[in-house]
Amino acid sequence: MKVRKTYPLYINPMLGTATFGNAKFGRRINDATIGTIFDCSLSELKDNLRMLIGIGYSVSQRKY
Repeated sequence: MKVRKTYPLYINPMLGTATFGNAKFGRRINDATIGTIFDCSLSELKDNLRMLIGIGYSVSQRKY
């Protein structure tokens, strides 16, 4: 059985920002009340980020 890594993607439409990171970032952002959190595979993450950049969101990566 292959274990696939997931990346949390946090989207805040009020600020127009999208942030993604590793599992440690996912645990830290888990209690966010504003915005939406998605767990994505690597290919889904790339597609989502391309779409968000096209819309005009600013994207950043967090490692903590």
